[in-house]
Amino acid sequence: MGTNYYFTPKKFELNRVKKLHEDYSSKMDKLLNDYIKSYNKLCNEMSKETNDLFDNEELPGYKDWYNYMHLAEIEYPELHICKISMGWKPLFQATKFYNSVQELKDFYYKNKDRIIIKDEYGEEQGIDELFEFIDIKYKDKKSQSHTDAYKDQQGYEWVSNNFS
Repeated sequence: MGTNYYFTPKKFELNRVKKLHEDYSSKMDKLLNDYIKSYNKLCNEMSKETNDLFDNEELPGYKDWYNYMHLAEIEYPELHICKISMGWKPLFQATKFYNSVQELKDFYYKNKDRIIIKDEYGEEQGIDELFEFIDIKYKDKKSQSHTDAYKDQQGYEWVSNNFS
């Protein structure tokens, strides 16, 4: 028997993402129609035009909107972190956002005002508390390694396939 841990969005954030998307989509449509003759041309030139759009006074807080929209890319309602099972080393699941513990922690700290860590029973957990437990399990010489896992630079075990 094991326990799965997940990144989950704070409850109010997904509604905020939807509202911000609607608000800024209409503002962007207006700006695009006013300043750019062809939407296709915008797509091709987006990399050089992006900074000009971000600095536009009609879009205050646009950078914050982008940060919130980044979360919308995540396959919610949850993003799997790891599984901790009796007798085994904790096993992490690689995602498009992280495939090492350092990247996972960076992802968490970048998004910590929008996400929380919960186990499969709905109990919230802090990242430091979670890693204290994980590190105890890794130091336990009785904990078995997973034969189908790869190790990151810090020696934590990872898989890229889905599991629960």
